[in-house]
Parts: sequence; C-alpha cells; structure tokens
Amino acid sequence: MERAEQILKDVQAEGFTVDHRLNEGDERGRFFVYKLTLGDRTFVLKIASPDQERELQNEVWWNLTLARLVEAYPDCKLVPPQILMSAPSHYIGQYFDAPALQTDSRDMAQTERWVEPLAQVLVDLDQLALSPKLHGKPDYEASQSAAYTNLWGKVEKWLEKPLAQGMITEQEKARAKEQIESRLSDIQPALQHGDFVPWHMFDLGDGKIGLIDGEHASLTKPRYYDLAYLYTRLATRQQSFEQASKVLREFLKLSMVDEAEFLKSWLPVITLRSLGMYNDAIADLKIQDYRPQAKELLQRSFSGQLKDFTKE
Repeated sequence: MERAEQILKDVQAEGFTVDHRLNEGDERGRFFVYKLTLGDRTFVLKIASPDQERELQNEVWWNLTLARLVEAYPDCKLVPPQILMSAPSHYIGQYFDAPALQTDSRDMAQTERWVEPLAQVLVDLDQLALSPKLHGKPDYEASQSAAYTNLWGKVEKWLEKPLAQGMITEQEKARAKEQIESRLSDIQPALQHGDFVPWHMFDLGDGKIGLIDGEHASLTKPRYYDLAYLYTRLATRQQSFEQASKVLREFLKLSMVDEAEFLKSWLPVITLRSLGMYNDAIADLKIQDYRPQAKELLQRSFSGQLKDFTKE
C-alpha cells in the first residue's frame, strides 16, 4: 500500500485528480486501480504489487500490441484501452466510460443479449491472432500460463484438492492427460487474452467492445483458448451450458472454420480448461457450488464430439 500511496502522490503532482479506487472490493491486493481525471478527460491508474509487475507489463504489452493490430483491421469490433504512460510498477491508460457487459459473473440474464457480440469479438481476435502483422514479442518473460508446448504444466497442482476430495479419479486424470498430450500436434500457438469474460468488457456503442485486464495475455497460448475459457466460465460460474453452447455455435457460424479441423484443436484446450474448473469450483465453494457443472464439462470433453458442446 505504501507503493500505491507514493505513486498516487506522484500522479497528483503531475496534475491528475484521483477520483476513487475502482477495485475497492478486491481483497487480494495484487493491483490497486484508480479512476483519474485531467481536465475533462478520464483515465485509469493501475498499480501492481511488487510480485505482480510482470503481469502488469504483460497487460501493457497486450494493449499496445492489440492497438497496433486493430489499426490494420478497421472492421474489428475489439477495442483495447490506449496506454498513456507506463512504468514497471504502474501505468495510466484509457478509462472506458461505458457500461460493463456484465456486472455479476453469475447472472445468466446479463449474458443473453451479448451472445452474438461476444462471438464476433472472438472471431475478430482469432483473425488478429493469426495476422501476418503480428510481430514484436515482449522483451521480458511473458505469461507462461497454458503455454501450448506444456499444457499439463499446472494441472498436477490444480488437481491436488479435487483428487483428495474424490471429485475426480486418478483414472479420469490419466484419461484427460492422454487426451491433451496426444493432440499437441493439432495445437497452433496464438495471441490470446487469457481471461476472456464479459465482466472484463464494456459496451462502447456501434458494436464496439472494450476489453480490459490482459495480465495473462500471451503469444504462446493455444488457439481457441479464449473461446474455451469463456465456454467453461459460462457453463460453471453461470451454470449455463445453454449460454456457453450458444456462444460456441455463433462463433462457428461467424468464423466459418472447418468443424473437423476445429475439433482437433478444441478438444485438448477445452479438456485443459475443464480441469481448471475443478480447481476453481473448490476455491469458489463458499460463494457458489458448481462442482457438478465442472464434472459435466470433463465428461463432454471425453465424448470427443463437437455436438456435445454445441447442443441446445
């Protein structure tokens, strides 16, 4: 907190007014986020705790990279916040003075109207992720979360509690590992946001959607990671396979990808994310019990059929 207080004094000395803290309810203390004003303009100040500086640098890199790519694709509906200035410990960026797509991560009704826009943004992101204009890897160790070359990297840790509590069996774990590792050759590395959910997005009008919180963005995540991340969040935290399936069906329709080729890449990624939800289901148990949905996700993965993910 001392770091935050000093940076707040510094930005005030530069003429900014600190309005209020935007993440007051975040007790983890990883980041301190404030709304600033300078004249008639508004900004966001994001300050990282010392052990979160890499993630903050990652977010700055993501925003700058995405802004450069979006300029080359004027029809893109995805809008990253502009970066005004950055340092290892903090940055000042654009404040989206617009309503969030979703304010309650468990409210299915809020997602219903955003199914098509979410799918369109995922299609736009997929186009950007494969763009020949994508270059300039970060000059620091970018997020290695779900690196396509080592998808099993964090799974052992994720499954410690689920295994101990009998939520998943050693046989299911082994089957999931085989499903992931036998398909590594079908995975294509791609630029991905890493935390793609509607409560990180803002309705900017004219179909444009602002996307924040790119701390876990990476060039080395597998293609369709963001789609799988959204699918698993909607299916578990919202307890709505219906909404998850709608987004996936809309994505397939808009992107016009070959479904057989898509399935090859999708299965290892959705299996990975399903295992991640086992861990999250236990972590969130005091708030909400979505353990049954986490188990169903994995069973759908084991089926190996796209229809089990798109069914109404």
